[in-house]
Amino acid sequence: MTFTEVGASVAKLLAGEEPVPSPFVGAVPWALRALPLIPAIQIVGVAATLRRLLRWHQDPSSHSLGGRKWGRYILLPLIPDLLVSLPLVGLLWTSTLDVPLLGMLGSGFRDVLLLFMPDVSWIALVCGSFALAWMFVRTGLVLRSLRKPSLS
Repeated sequence: MTFTEVGASVAKLLAGEEPVPSPFVGAVPWALRALPLIPAIQIVGVAATLRRLLRWHQDPSSHSLGGRKWGRYILLPLIPDLLVSLPLVGLLWTSTLDVPLLGMLGSGFRDVLLLFMPDVSWIALVCGSFALAWMFVRTGLVLRSLRKPSLS
């Protein structure tokens, strides 16, 4: 529910009319309850990647060597990490903005989020930082594992 919906509902109540309920009101508590799943899913992703890299190290013929390896082993796993790191980039980037068109997204937005929504903002900062670091580490590990062995 946005601030304009709250204002419109209050105005309708003051005018004696019945406000129209928002269909997304019930989704917000469930989205907030699902926030602790983000680090759990990241831990599972790291464990799965390390397990796959260990299997590749033990049996080098178990992974494909064609052009599909870039999409399957590098680009597709980067998508969830990019999605998790977007709020971090948004929090860090909007703190440097001072654009009047963005309203509250300008100066102090990060401070407001840290003060009034600490669970969301800290999960965004911690999980986003980990996702950014893991993107580079994972890509390096996978590229090193997929590299063709040199013939000596």
